[in-house]
Amino acid sequence: MQDRTPRYPGRVKLVPVSGQPNVYDMTRADSPTQEGTPINKATLLTDATAAIFGLGANATPNDVFAEIRNYVEATLNVPAGTEDPAAYLDNLLDEYIAKKKDRSLGFVCLTFATVHPILGGNKYIAKVNVILQDYVSIEAISYANGSSHNVAKKFTRSKYNGVWGEWRNEAQFSSITYVGTGTYAHNNANSVTFPDRPKMVFVSGPNSAVFPGTAASGYINSDGRDMIPFSWSGNTLSWYNAQGAAYQLNESGVTYTCLALYL
Repeated sequence: MQDRTPRYPGRVKLVPVSGQPNVYDMTRADSPTQEGTPINKATLLTDATAAIFGLGANATPNDVFAEIRNYVEATLNVPAGTEDPAAYLDNLLDEYIAKKKDRSLGFVCLTFATVHPILGGNKYIAKVNVILQDYVSIEAISYANGSSHNVAKKFTRSKYNGVWGEWRNEAQFSSITYVGTGTYAHNNANSVTFPDRPKMVFVSGPNSAVFPGTAASGYINSDGRDMIPFSWSGNTLSWYNAQGAAYQLNESGVTYTCLALYL
């Protein structure tokens, strides 16, 4: 996947809809130097991929992670109190790989009772591709069953000539949904808390907006009527609009999706 690289983070263009007062069409106006990989069904989980695991068109990436768990050959656990969790995990991986044949593929579950310096304390499903005993590639994708957040973190790593390279952070994103209450204005601000502080948040519904995560506070859609002040407190994003619930992305009964990019 590729990150979107905007020249003007969070900037959008609003065009009035003819014959519909106070209704606008919104498009991005951030002038990206790199469009980035779109976040949609085609890039996250196609029907064809879901069908491989016996899942239907409504399956989510988390459903696939849970299904992959059925193919796991081993669980590699870093126990509590481990002084060097990174070295401990490397030894577990080496032991697992030593049991595999060349040109073979396997799935393992990585779990951490002690936080790994790079992978953290998440659980991962890791695809281990053993080309040769000294040439191995790994893709590790985190999963969190039963979590209120749909979180995915992907890391890759390779072993050349018997020497492990560094873990590479390939992609991180999370999605959260909320249902609008119909309220608006400063005393009825929206607030959403993410697992970690993202670099950017895209909120979509009948109207949508893009909030930067790199600024502690600011404004988006700053053309007066649709101005949305926002602020961050730790991992919590808050925003409001004084003109109406639709502009605040808080229409009553409407489900909104917040996609956080950790870039």
